[in-house]
Amino acid sequence: MAVFQWTGSASTGDFSTAGNWLPVAGAPPGPNDLAKIEGAAVPVTGTGNPEILYTSGTVKLAGHFTETYGSPVNAQQLTLLPGAVLTTPMVHFVVGIDSPPPMIGNMTVGEGSAVVIAGSHTPNNYAIEMSELAGSNSSLVVEGAGAVVNGGNLPMSVGQAGPSLLTIRNGGVVSVGNADPLIYPWCLVIGNHPGSSGTVQVQRASLLGHGEIIVGRNSTGTLNVDEGGLVVAEDLAIGWEPTNQQNSPPTEGIGAVTVKGRDARLIVDNQLEVQHMGTGSLTVADHGFVSAGVGIIVNGTLSLANGVIDTLALGVNTGATLSGNGTVIAAQGVDNNGGVITAVGKLILVGDVDNAPIAHGSSMTVAADSELQVFGALTDDGTLSLHADSVASLEAVASGQTVSFDGAHARLVLRSPGEFAGSISNFGKTHKIVLEADVTNVAFANGVLTATGPGGPVAELQMIGSYEPPNFLLATGFPGVITV
Repeated sequence: MAVFQWTGSASTGDFSTAGNWLPVAGAPPGPNDLAKIEGAAVPVTGTGNPEILYTSGTVKLAGHFTETYGSPVNAQQLTLLPGAVLTTPMVHFVVGIDSPPPMIGNMTVGEGSAVVIAGSHTPNNYAIEMSELAGSNSSLVVEGAGAVVNGGNLPMSVGQAGPSLLTIRNGGVVSVGNADPLIYPWCLVIGNHPGSSGTVQVQRASLLGHGEIIVGRNSTGTLNVDEGGLVVAEDLAIGWEPTNQQNSPPTEGIGAVTVKGRDARLIVDNQLEVQHMGTGSLTVADHGFVSAGVGIIVNGTLSLANGVIDTLALGVNTGATLSGNGTVIAAQGVDNNGGVITAVGKLILVGDVDNAPIAHGSSMTVAADSELQVFGALTDDGTLSLHADSVASLEAVASGQTVSFDGAHARLVLRSPGEFAGSISNFGKTHKIVLEADVTNVAFANGVLTATGPGGPVAELQMIGSYEPPNFLLATGFPGVITV
């Protein structure tokens, strides 16, 4: 392989001008040559097809360049200007070609420019890798209308061996994939190997993943989907590898995903897993939206702050938490199997909720000054705890469930009073039970409070505790309000 060094001596900026290279003889570099552009005073224009196009220093590309092997980015700043196209099998940031190599690689794909991954790709390797050398730093910015990184349905690593940042904004589009799942079962890894970290930020732009996205594989990974951002994946897992104490220092996959702002969307075709075997968290805030076609498994932390989640089924497993305010839609239901569900603010759950017993580690709480609305049946043998000044608005409640009044001025609203088969405990002064029906009378006997209306019984409420002599009071009409 012949090596050609850019000099720009011809003052044209044209890649194909022999006078811009050393040696001049045999220039410009061709399909079997290494072209090294280590800083360029003017934008490099024209066309070129070297085997390797290596950049360092500050370089601007304004032409069309096609590599047969790859494009190492060791540049302080490599910028693709409008109309520039870089077609290559691989783009690797911070590669050990120079000795010692620069420990930084930065690239900007600007408005109207493109990187296209195409051609023969070395097996068992990422087509786009940030960054390759341990301890190095890299950054890729894809910004502006028509700014595109087309990954050629091949995988990408952000945070391969050193801290790396991928920023997609203001109309930019990045697509990655996995044409060979036997080599890599994912299309994008954010935070890959120990000692690295990876961050991906998407705002008013798109990240399209044809395969699984891993956030925090064996180091720290962060995915931020901000206002107007769209991220699409077939599957997504947060916090992949468990803690490995045998490494020094110990390693772990730590992942955090935040979907925040109007029109911020995370769309997962199949399964979204919050905490695989490492540590994982998902935050949906400020009108952010998350959808998972098959389901969401929560083994870590799921936080809502006026966000929306729409999925087929959602499971909150042992040690996991679902908390905050917003809306969770789960057509096949929410399964609280040893987890902690807490309404802080107004939390709306659409779908049946299986609330397992406290003995399984499960808890379901409406925090002080908060509200829980369940549009579906509350089933299993668990307990729903109402704290001070809280409200729980329920439909059907199974016989094994207990609603416990655990704070002053708590209120239980039964939208379908006849479908309440559970029990009520700790009901006392300052508490209210609101029956959304026309109620004319209440009577208490053998631990059962019976509410009747013009057409007969409206509800039969199993009351746990001593209520002798009975002192239940009723504000008649619709709705009927019961106090003591």
